[in-house]
Amino acid sequence: MSTSSNSIPVFNGELDLSFADQGKFTLPVIPNTVSTTILGLRKDEKHLYLAGYIFYQPLKNDYVCCRLSLDGKFDTSFGDQGYARGNFPEEDGQTNGVAEHVIVQDIDGEKKILLIGQHNNQYQRPALIRLNSDGSPDKSYGKDGTVIIKLPSTPLPAPDTPGSTANIPQAIALEDGKVIVLKIATEGTYIIRVDKDGSLDKTFNGSGYRLFNAPNGGNTFLRTVLNTTDGKYLLGGYQFEPGKPASGLIIRLLTDGTEDPDYGVNGVVEIVDDSAQERGFVFDTLAPQNNNRTAAIGLASRSVRSGLITSREPDGSPNIQFNKASPLVTQLEFYPTAWSAGRVLPNGKLQVAGQADEPLGSNKNLVVVQLQPNGEFDNTFGINGVVRFAGDAGAMMMLNENRVFFSTHESQQVIQCGLVP
Repeated sequence: MSTSSNSIPVFNGELDLSFADQGKFTLPVIPNTVSTTILGLRKDEKHLYLAGYIFYQPLKNDYVCCRLSLDGKFDTSFGDQGYARGNFPEEDGQTNGVAEHVIVQDIDGEKKILLIGQHNNQYQRPALIRLNSDGSPDKSYGKDGTVIIKLPSTPLPAPDTPGSTANIPQAIALEDGKVIVLKIATEGTYIIRVDKDGSLDKTFNGSGYRLFNAPNGGNTFLRTVLNTTDGKYLLGGYQFEPGKPASGLIIRLLTDGTEDPDYGVNGVVEIVDDSAQERGFVFDTLAPQNNNRTAAIGLASRSVRSGLITSREPDGSPNIQFNKASPLVTQLEFYPTAWSAGRVLPNGKLQVAGQADEPLGSNKNLVVVQLQPNGEFDNTFGINGVVRFAGDAGAMMMLNENRVFFSTHESQQVIQCGLVP
């Protein structure tokens, strides 16, 4: 089933005026740098952490992390005048760095900030650095705080669009201090489990990582990972075969890295568009639902992109109560739409955030929609189930309680905080 909203577009999204400067935080300029780009954002009980990279002369990148109070005040006590920055040194002498994710962990009773990204040389190797709560490197992690993971094959290059998070796969923290990192390579996607000391966890597939590619030989791109309540891992993404539309993929792995035979077909669920439009399906994020169901969220595309949501049962079969078991494909006001974040409320309703083209304009607005458990728009939310924020929103966004944080690219990098009803 496909849906389109034909309501009169209203920019009814309101910023949280108590956050930073009237709802917007503009990153302070770092001296002697060309630009700062934020790719990851994380909230804990007291702070917001931002991570990304700075570009400076002569043509070099450093990873960067800064910290804000929850009301958007820049914390100058963190790192050096508010910024923790550095690079990932390699054996060949090259030094560069990009942080794509920031994760806040409790390691043996101490707060740590883990940055996950890449050593930005020709191999695009996954790289991690763990910081102490003051922003200094945690020397007990890896080698002087840094880990660079050398994989058997070459990862794909970083996205061509500066500041875009659209092609960056997720990373998650596990309760035991370990993390799962995804890295897309030329032959498929690496699923990597790193122990809390920075070493590869060899109880996972015997090596700490495994390369996953779909059994039919198509290229597999896994973009999101979710730790389930029973300790298994759900991964979402898509599979691409030349000459065919992309098919959405959801995979469930056991804790040792093998496919869960009780999920889908040999651990894999493939979802294709069986309509005459033959759109490509891509999943960008997974959200846990009630009754151990899972919402897979992303986009459907052919000539124009649309938002895509499907709800799956614990065994991977369709949830017949959500949109009559069919994927929900939506365009807001008939303009290109894509979803990239989601969460389920205690009452079972689903909130989803993403980008939708501004009607009669070129900006990609941040939009938040709310759906009933059966997949219908909740018309009591916003305007006909939609809250739209004016401006050109970046792909980075995070729903949290009654607020949504998102990036915009103005003269400088800006983080905005919007109110969610």
